[in-house]
Order: sequence, then C-alpha cells, then structure tokens
Amino acid sequence: MTQHHAIRGNMGDVSAKDSAQETAVNLVASIAALLIITYIGNNIGLIMLMMVLHIVFNYLAVRAVCLRTLNEPR
Repeated sequence: MTQHHAIRGNMGDVSAKDSAQETAVNLVASIAALLIITYIGNNIGLIMLMMVLHIVFNYLAVRAVCLRTLNEPR
C-alpha cells in the first residue's frame, strides 16, 4: 500500500508519514469507539448497522486503490 502513495520513489518518506498518521488516527478512532459504544449500549440493530457500514466502507476504500503492479504471491 505504501507503493501506491509513493509516486516519486519516496517510499521512506511516505512510510514515516503513514506511521505518524496511523498513530493519530488510531487514537481518534479509539476515542470515537468509546463514545459510540457508550451511546449505542446493547442496541443490536444499531450494532448490526454499524457492522454493515464498516464492511461497505472498507470495500469502497479497497476499490479506490490503484496499484501499478500486482504482487501475485499475496
């Protein structure tokens, strides 16, 4: 995935920035998850809706990635 963003052969720079951004995103996501869990509680309908939305948005995100090469073993 890092190659997808490293257009000018700057994979090291992109990887370092990706790591820093991932840390920040994980912190924000953890806080958001705690707030959402507190709000939703045991409402199975909302939990199922959130799960379906999570899968749909992950699918759309993966479809948006354009790779120039394919690593067939993976």
